[in-house]
Amino acid sequence: MKEWNMVCSVSSGTVRMINIKDNELWHVPSSAKSSQEFIPASNASGVRDSGNVSWADVLTSLHTIVRWLRELLDRDVLTTDKNTVTPDAEPPVKVIPDKQVPLDTPKPVMPDSPADFFLRKNGGKPKDIVNAFTATAPGFGDNFDVSTHAAVIKMMMLKFGQSPADVFDEVKRSTTGYDITMKDGFTVHVAHDELTRATRAARFGGGDEGAIRDASFIFATFVKRKQMETLELRADASFDEALTKTLSGEFPKRALEGMGMTGFMQYVPSSFLRGKDTVGLAETRYLGASLVLDGVRYNYQARERLGDSYGYRLTGDETLSDELLVDPRKGTVQVSSVPVGVKPENIWAGFYQGVEGNCVTVSAMKAAMMKLGQSPAGIYKRISATGDGYAVVMRDGFKLRITHEELKKAEQHSNLNGTDKVLVKDANFLYAVSAKRAQLENHEGRAGQSFETAMETLNNGELPGDGFRRLGLYAYTRPSTVQELAGGVLGTLANFQHSVVVVNGDIDLYGYKESLLSSTWNNKSGYAVKLV
Repeated sequence: MKEWNMVCSVSSGTVRMINIKDNELWHVPSSAKSSQEFIPASNASGVRDSGNVSWADVLTSLHTIVRWLRELLDRDVLTTDKNTVTPDAEPPVKVIPDKQVPLDTPKPVMPDSPADFFLRKNGGKPKDIVNAFTATAPGFGDNFDVSTHAAVIKMMMLKFGQSPADVFDEVKRSTTGYDITMKDGFTVHVAHDELTRATRAARFGGGDEGAIRDASFIFATFVKRKQMETLELRADASFDEALTKTLSGEFPKRALEGMGMTGFMQYVPSSFLRGKDTVGLAETRYLGASLVLDGVRYNYQARERLGDSYGYRLTGDETLSDELLVDPRKGTVQVSSVPVGVKPENIWAGFYQGVEGNCVTVSAMKAAMMKLGQSPAGIYKRISATGDGYAVVMRDGFKLRITHEELKKAEQHSNLNGTDKVLVKDANFLYAVSAKRAQLENHEGRAGQSFETAMETLNNGELPGDGFRRLGLYAYTRPSTVQELAGGVLGTLANFQHSVVVVNGDIDLYGYKESLLSSTWNNKSGYAVKLV
């Protein structure tokens, strides 16, 4: 039997509490509510004596309710049925969820992530290169100019395609950023945060978001190479330092070399940039340049007349086409009897400079042979046979053709001597190819006249490093010091009169070996270049 307590409150007098189980009534005086002291009230006269007749009616009604409740309790109507699920009771039947059946639903097609965007390679070019991405003009007092960078990148996009994978030889994604190989063979790693900083700093604008992203990626790669080249001189060179420096402007030649275009850039008179379908670059101010299209110079999108001066264009493919090759599938032709990669037995007297004048070319050829082997097939990227000679592709991407007749002329004008006839023959091949490139690049502004004139420009003195560039090895050179070369690093050393190769700390003096440390070359005035 359950116990039910009912409390009835009134406006005055006492409070009645009914205990249904014991069928007793208790009344609590109002003054005693706080102490909860119950007073038995089984005597009804105790209520009537109060003079309030209405309480009798209340008690009568309550007795009626009590009887009704007792009848319900006796009939056990309120007893919980065993099969009835109440909120306070556990369900009698354990509910087991249905076994999940895998649904054969197609996976959603996700768009390429932004990182994959730079890996595409299709050769597609911007439809409106002038406005696709633009260099932001500097404000009053700003030391800011990325016009040269933008002009070079636009030329590259028009030459090879818009994507970084088009303008560079290879772009690979890594966990920390991108590994990039430029067309001249130089390799860099650009971290994600470096790409972000360079993109913000370049501030490229324009109407094509894809072209802006591609241009910013190419710009960041240039900055990274600038940092790496500076690291050869200072171990503390940082990416942000290189970025800050290049944001003040660049010379066109330096920007082209830094983006891997050494094998494709050509310094030409402005007359070469006039006419239909011409693409080039012209300087507009100190450390600033503009794109040239169809003879019109676009200076921050403003059309200007192209004056009489010099500029740059990208070439290379025009000098060689696959149909000129006898059988390009055979790969590299062996023009030497010496296997690829085998170094000369005697680099000193085996071949050497016969007369003064071509020392820069000779010293560079000797260093290349000691690095990559004696055979020209190991120094260049590819050599193929043609109907009248050879087609050569250099490591920096430069392509040319050399005839058998030109090879014979080179043997007569190179003035190379030596005790090793095979080595002299291989050296003459390198010399002939260097002269041919000088002709195609119009070296000294006159080499383009003829192959003979080109050889003359090689035999009258050169700037240090030019010999490596005409071999296609510019990207493999770094600034060095006399101390580093004396310590055994391979390279060349030049002063105002001569250039010599340095191998294992020894220099070459017209076929004779001499220690660099004990020679007059051991001073700080020399210009040192190492081959890496």
